[in-house]
Amino acid sequence: MKRLLAAIFSASIAVAAFAQSPRVIPDSLKYALKEFSPGRVVFDDGRSATGVFNFSYLDQTVRFMDGDKVMALADNAFVKTLSAGGKIFTRDRDHFVETIDYVGSVSLCIYKDVHIQREANAGAYGFTDQASNVRTQNMRDVDARTQELTKTYDLEQELVLPYNYRETFFLSDGRNIYKAGKQSFRKCFSSEKAKVDEYLETHDVDYNSREDVTAFFRAMKGE
Repeated sequence: MKRLLAAIFSASIAVAAFAQSPRVIPDSLKYALKEFSPGRVVFDDGRSATGVFNFSYLDQTVRFMDGDKVMALADNAFVKTLSAGGKIFTRDRDHFVETIDYVGSVSLCIYKDVHIQREANAGAYGFTDQASNVRTQNMRDVDARTQELTKTYDLEQELVLPYNYRETFFLSDGRNIYKAGKQSFRKCFSSEKAKVDEYLETHDVDYNSREDVTAFFRAMKGE
């Protein structure tokens, strides 16, 4: 009975944590960069384009300036990397990871997931009424093919929406991207597996903790 009550209590906490009230989304979760900055987009087919870029955590899109208008690439699925403002973003399936540290060919990356909650009573754009004043935007790629996409955000205005935020950490060996964990550390630092194992013998690493993961990575760097 105690286990059952504990399970019910835990589930109740989880539901309550997920059901967030509308709140202001901070600028740091709208855009990766404080200002649009010169940069380069590299596509899967080897093409590249330069421009003034930013990256939106809200909908995982590459944004760019077209004159005085903020635009977003129409098809981010063909983007390989974005580098702008001293940051590097690499596409990993349906989202992008941001490099936050590196040593040699191994990078420590973070995926910042801003999840806008949907409710039964949806507003004009498929979200709650609090989001119904968020305007759609034209989105296009660097080849100037245009298409209208719904459920995008005008990030220049204040957004008050129910949302959840979480961070997930990854390692990249320059070819593949792996979720951070014991095996991915041993894979990416294959010549230093003993060092990985030695660190884990004395440290209980929480791979969902920025502090723990970055400390582990710095140790592998020899810092």
